[in-house]
Amino acid sequence: MRSTELAMQLSEMTLKLDEIVRTYISQLESQFTPTTDSNKDNEIDFQIHRAMCALAVFSHLGPNFATNFKLAKEVMDESLRQASIDPDGKPGQTVTLATNGAFHFSKKRNNNGVALAAKDLMTELRLLGVEKEVIEKAKKSAEKVRAGNTYYQIGAAE
Repeated sequence: MRSTELAMQLSEMTLKLDEIVRTYISQLESQFTPTTDSNKDNEIDFQIHRAMCALAVFSHLGPNFATNFKLAKEVMDESLRQASIDPDGKPGQTVTLATNGAFHFSKKRNNNGVALAAKDLMTELRLLGVEKEVIEKAKKSAEKVRAGNTYYQIGAAE
C-alpha cells in the first residue's frame, strides 16, 4: 500500500468519525434549557453547556482510544515475539521490525536515561559519612512545591 493511499484512507476514516462525534455532541447540545430571561446569561450558560457536552464525549472517547492503542501495541509486540523478532528496539535508533505489501513497521527508541531517587542519594551520602543534618538541610533547600494534577470530571446532573 502506498503512503498516499494509507493517508487518504485514514483521513476519510477521521472525517467519518468526526461527523459521528459532531452528531452526538449536537444531540447533547440540543438538551440545553435556558434558565433566565437574559439573553446574555443564557448565551454564557449555553457556551458552558457546549463545553460540557464536548467534555462528556471526549472524556469517554479519549481513554477508550488510548486503551485500544495500548492493546494494539501489545498485540504487535507479541506478534513480533512469535515471529522470533525482538520487539524492544535499540536505544537511540529507529529499527524496522516488520514489512509486508501494505505496511512498514519500525520502532524508534530514545537513548536510555538515568533516574536518581532522592531517598537513595540521601542513603548513599550517609554511607559516605555526610552528616544527617547537612543532608536534611540540602534536601529542604532542594524541595520545590509541585502543583497537583487536575482532573476534569463530567457526568449527568440527575
